[in-house]
Amino acid sequence: MFDFITGLLANPKLVDNYSDILWNEFVQTETARSAISKSYEFAKQNNMSSNDIKHGRKNTITKIEQHLKTVQEISRQHAEELSNLINAIVEDPQMKTKLIELCLNKFLICMAESGTLYEYDKDKTPLPIVYKANEKLHFFSQAINVKRRKKTVSVNFGGPVASIRICKGVRYRLGSMNIDRKTVETYDSSDHGIFYITSQRIGYIGKTQFSFDLKKLVSIQNGEAGILLYKQGKEQPYMIYLDNYDAPCAIISCLLNQ
Repeated sequence: MFDFITGLLANPKLVDNYSDILWNEFVQTETARSAISKSYEFAKQNNMSSNDIKHGRKNTITKIEQHLKTVQEISRQHAEELSNLINAIVEDPQMKTKLIELCLNKFLICMAESGTLYEYDKDKTPLPIVYKANEKLHFFSQAINVKRRKKTVSVNFGGPVASIRICKGVRYRLGSMNIDRKTVETYDSSDHGIFYITSQRIGYIGKTQFSFDLKKLVSIQNGEAGILLYKQGKEQPYMIYLDNYDAPCAIISCLLNQ
C-alpha cells in the first residue's frame, strides 16, 4: 500500500527520463560508473527527489531483467559491468542475487556455446576439493542432493465385519479384516551443498558427497526432482536440484564434445 502511494507521488516524466538516461548510457558505454554518473547529473539538475530516483532505478531494473532474458551474446566485460550496475542500483538483496546469477549464467552459457569455457580462479574459490593435475574449475553453485525414499503413508482396513451380542458385556466378532499398506516414493531435499563441474569430473559436496569422472557420465535428464546424472555402473542416477540448469548442461555438453 505504501509503495502504491509513493508511486503516485513520483514525477512520471522525471522517472522515465532518469531511467532512460541510466540505461542508455550503460548500453552505449558498457561502463557502470559512466551510467551512474550521468544519471546522477540529470537527477541533480532537475532536483529529483529520492523517491523519484528510487522509482527511476526500479524501471531500470526491469530493463536489465528483460535484457538478460533476451540477449543472445554477452562478453566478459559486459557481464562484469552489468554486475557492477546491478550492485549499485538494486537495493533488494534477493533481486540483486537473482539478477547477478542470471547475468553469470548467461555469460557461462555464451562461453560454452563458443567452445571456450570460463575458468574460475581456484585460489579465490572456496571449494574444499583437492584438484588433480591440470584440473580446471568451470562451474559451482548452491544445490540440493535429492534422495528418493519409500515410506508407508496409510493403512486401510476393509472387508465385512460384524459383532453379535451374546449376553450383557459379551459380544462375538465375526468376519474378515484386510490390511492394505500403501507405500509411495518421496524426495528428501534436506541435503544442501555445492554442485561443481571441472574439466575432469562432476561432483557434489554437502552432508553427502560424490564425484566421478566425466568419461563415466552416461546421460543427463531433467526430472521432477532436478537434473538426473546417470553414471556408468550405477543403476540409480544422482539427482541434483539447482535454480538454473542451462549453464551446467551447456558446460557439460562443451566438455564432452572437446
